[in-house]
Amino acid sequence: MIDAALAVYTADQIGRADYAQYSAGARVIPSLTSPTHEVRVQGANVHSLSSMLAHMLPLPVLWRQRSASDSYTVRGRMPVVALHHDTSPGMCWPFSGSHGQLGIQLVRRVRVEAVTLDHVPSNLSLDGQGSAPRDVEVWGLLESPHDRVQTVPDDPTPVPPSPLHVFLGSFTYDAQPGAPPIQTFPVRDVGVAFRVVQLSVLSNHGLRDFTCLYRVRVHGKVDEKALAGLSQGQLVRRRSRQRLQVLPQSLGLLRQDGLPAQQSQAQRHLERRPARAYQLAGVQVA
Repeated sequence: MIDAALAVYTADQIGRADYAQYSAGARVIPSLTSPTHEVRVQGANVHSLSSMLAHMLPLPVLWRQRSASDSYTVRGRMPVVALHHDTSPGMCWPFSGSHGQLGIQLVRRVRVEAVTLDHVPSNLSLDGQGSAPRDVEVWGLLESPHDRVQTVPDDPTPVPPSPLHVFLGSFTYDAQPGAPPIQTFPVRDVGVAFRVVQLSVLSNHGLRDFTCLYRVRVHGKVDEKALAGLSQGQLVRRRSRQRLQVLPQSLGLLRQDGLPAQQSQAQRHLERRPARAYQLAGVQVA
């Protein structure tokens, strides 16, 4: 019994495949994602070129005083952090306020069965659990309006943001002391496999400035019918396109974190390549 529990824990702690994992090929859809939280900080940015010059060169006193009274913007981590397994304190994606959304292109088309939210444990949190999400909705996005099926829900569903949105469920994340930091919530089976899902956060646990998403996981069954009609060559080309689409975002992650990203001519060409567009009412996977 103990060995079985350890086997589940070592298998990503819950023992379920995550189709929203970035390292496996999932990615963030910017047009379905809220802006990252930003904070305006007073004072000179010690990492900026002007600040370094002010300390290294004999610049005029007035120029030094002006640079010391400046302000600069500090931006939170990119949304792609919410698709990584690292949930150390501070390794989260913050968006402003208590209401926001995250659009995810899954690794494959899956019939979504459950969604898991990870947050930093309360005994490890440095600033409390006020930034944890509370009320959450999950939506699946169809590739075409013709894919919509008539389902009879057990209870009234919210008004969809667009004709392509299909309501999958809602839940409440418990951030009270003693609650598990990893919580899995089942969703409705609407009989459709989705490649794109949208997580909409409606409220948090009390913090007004921002909300943090540490990790979002999506579980389900792979749409075998979609893969059965593809030849081996088509599968190879599809996987190659997916890898090419992931590369520009990984390069952007390096630049966002402030690391020097030296791009070759081939990499710049890949960044300019348009990503494969889904037929989603103006939604462009970028």
